[in-house]
Order: sequence, then structure tokens, then C-alpha cells
Amino acid sequence: MAKSKVFLDANVLFAMANSPAGFASRLLLADNLSLISSDYAFQEAAENLAAFNSEALAELGKLEANVIITDRIAPLPFWVSLDGEDRQILAAAIGAECDYLISYDRDFDSLFDKTISNVEVIHATKFIRRFKV
Repeated sequence: MAKSKVFLDANVLFAMANSPAGFASRLLLADNLSLISSDYAFQEAAENLAAFNSEALAELGKLEANVIITDRIAPLPFWVSLDGEDRQILAAAIGAECDYLISYDRDFDSLFDKTISNVEVIHATKFIRRFKV
């Protein structure tokens, strides 16, 4: 059975690094998922961690060993209304041909539970519960 490709938004990376034993970190235990993100998302998570909990930066570095980093981006459909940072995240998820983009970001509220260019955008908590991670 093929692994589901899951793109991690910066705020999910932040949550995993800030709380290594927390809810979001369960994703690392799932053997049926390929975790994917981008340099952009890792940089955003690092900037936010540096301001919030700089000790968690080491945990973020450890995450990179468990996450495939993509540099591929794809154009977004014309109707997608997101700001620049969130557009970059969604474009990377589509470019990496992910099955899911998971996020805690309220900027994705209008896109949660929708599929855009074959990528389902889903709240991280809902994803973790749905897949019993």
C-alpha cells in the first residue's frame, strides 16, 4: 500500500518542535505517511520558534531528518484567495503532489476540507484524528 504524502505547514512544524511529545508529533510515528515540507516552511517555523522558544530550534533541526524537503512549486488555481506566505505553502504542497496539506493556520479556514489540484487541505487536528495517528 502506498504511503499518503502529507505536506506539513510551518505551524505544524512549529508545534512538533515546540512539543516533541505533543499531539502533532504523533505524525512521526505513522508508518503509512510520507511527511513532506519545504525550506520556506522550515524557515518560517524557525523564525517563529526563535521568537517564542529558541530551545526548540534543536528539535526543529531533528525533524528535518524525518521530513522530505521539496523545492517544487505549482501554480495555484485563479480562485484561490490566500496571502503570499500561505500561497507559497499551498503551491509547494501541490508541486510535491501531496495528498494532504495539514495546517493549524486560520488563514486556510475557507479551504479546509476542500481539495485543490488533488491536495486536500485539512486542519491538523482533524487529520490526526481521522487517520488515528
